[in-house]
Amino acid sequence: MWRCCSIRLSGLRPACYQGILRLVSKRNAGLQWRHVSNAPASKKPTLPERTLLYHAGTGRTVFIGSLKLTTFFLFAYSAFLVAPAQFFHPELPIWVPLAVIIGGAIPMLVVAYATAPFVTYIHLRIPFYARRSKEDLMRFVEKVPRTTEIDLTTIGQFGWPHVYRMPLAELRKARYTLSAANVKRLLPPSSVNPNRSWWKRGLPTKFHVSVKPVGRRGPTPWQKVWDQLPNV
Repeated sequence: MWRCCSIRLSGLRPACYQGILRLVSKRNAGLQWRHVSNAPASKKPTLPERTLLYHAGTGRTVFIGSLKLTTFFLFAYSAFLVAPAQFFHPELPIWVPLAVIIGGAIPMLVVAYATAPFVTYIHLRIPFYARRSKEDLMRFVEKVPRTTEIDLTTIGQFGWPHVYRMPLAELRKARYTLSAANVKRLLPPSSVNPNRSWWKRGLPTKFHVSVKPVGRRGPTPWQKVWDQLPNV
């Protein structure tokens, strides 16, 4: 059969023969293009660049936020409603309104100090190759670089979140006697402003993160990162 085809093609004119070859080459090119277009694409990342590693829990977060708001409203009620009424009372001494204001401020100050280092969320900024799957993420946090950026989110006095971004090298494990904080941030000299006013709030250096024991499924990504933090 091939011999018959070759004889027939050899008997054609050169122009017809070149046209047949051009048609066959175009057809092969189209098949090759379709084959390349149907090739599987590169694996896309399934995790975001800012990946959540730690969540303190919805119930605990709502409780602490509500406690801060409650103590603030208690102070406002004592300072702006009860204290003026006591001040203009003719039979009460002058120190009673002052005592009412101080008594209303003490719960707010205590709660603000005790819950200031409470961390609600921890996000880690991971590279592209660690975002393709959870297995790649676990391999990345096995020995996470110290220059990796980490975000710690806390709750403000009025329930607003505050996000603090820092490299992982600035965090240390710590223990405090009069505070629930267990993480300390070592501020670099460039971030300390010596001309800062006394009433302006500086960057926080104490944080509290709940660390649970390793379960049956093995350590979580945050537990792996926590184990790599050095002590103070």
